[in-house]
Amino acid sequence: MDNKIEHEYTAEIVCPHCGYKYGDSWEYNNDDGNKIECECCDKKFILSVNFSVDYSTSKIDCEEEKKEHTYIFSHFYHKERKYGKGLDYIILPEEEQKFYKIYICEICDNNKYDEITKEEYLKENKI
Repeated sequence: MDNKIEHEYTAEIVCPHCGYKYGDSWEYNNDDGNKIECECCDKKFILSVNFSVDYSTSKIDCEEEKKEHTYIFSHFYHKERKYGKGLDYIILPEEEQKFYKIYICEICDNNKYDEITKEEYLKENKI
């Protein structure tokens, strides 16, 4: 009966001959591809060191970084609807409709809404 020793992709170095587990495996991180003599059975084996790299990213938060927002023009917005439950909406009376020039921060994607007049909106959009 052949005793199978778990020795591939383990958290610690494991001798493939006797199963001895090295508690100080991190000390061998520079020995990739080298022959190692087991501290327990004195037999040699080849060590393969495997690393896994993960990356995480996040947007820069201007307020956390204490930086000024750097806004650039994004688009115009005409608020003409008022939404109720679900997809139901009503068209607002003309005097309640709003017009905005929308800016977005180049650093953190924060939005800034500047309310403008209907005339400015029509002129800017060449309507």
